[in-house]
Amino acid sequence: SHSTMAIGFLMLTMFDGIIRLKPDSNVLTQDRDEVEMQQRLKKMLQEMISATPLSPKQVMSNTEFLGFYFFWQLLLGPVPLMRVVLHDHTAAQVCLGGMLGAVYAVLWFRFTIYMINRYKHKVGHWFFCGLLKHNYAPVAMRVMARPSGQNTWQELQWDAKIEEVEAENVETGAASSEETE
Repeated sequence: SHSTMAIGFLMLTMFDGIIRLKPDSNVLTQDRDEVEMQQRLKKMLQEMISATPLSPKQVMSNTEFLGFYFFWQLLLGPVPLMRVVLHDHTAAQVCLGGMLGAVYAVLWFRFTIYMINRYKHKVGHWFFCGLLKHNYAPVAMRVMARPSGQNTWQELQWDAKIEEVEAENVETGAASSEETE
């Protein structure tokens, strides 16, 4: 049904986008110029236009993902409601179709990730009598950093961990963890 497809594609869009997230580089640096920010936003909008609810980029920033997902939410979100409004389906049929779409999306996404990881060594190979090319590689990211004022970027090779802290201890959290190690 329409609800199954709409909700299924919407969930696939969300799952696929989430695994491709990386921090916005402008959030990590303190070099922010208003004109540069506007140019980045314009470029991002142009890159994120896609004819299908599949990710147009291998890796997306948080802002790119939100824009991409919001666009598809606007297109696919109203479909189940409109099926009821147009009296094509009952509310129960639409709910069941939406739930089935969500289940199908989870199963398909898990299967896709399994196949991507299983056959990642065959990216770029042709198969099925030369009709199809495997071009869906797993998502991979590298964190690069540079000391302030220098232009040389280096791959970060530190071990890191994320700790949960209380709101009033945010500033003192780094000092206290250094003292304990």
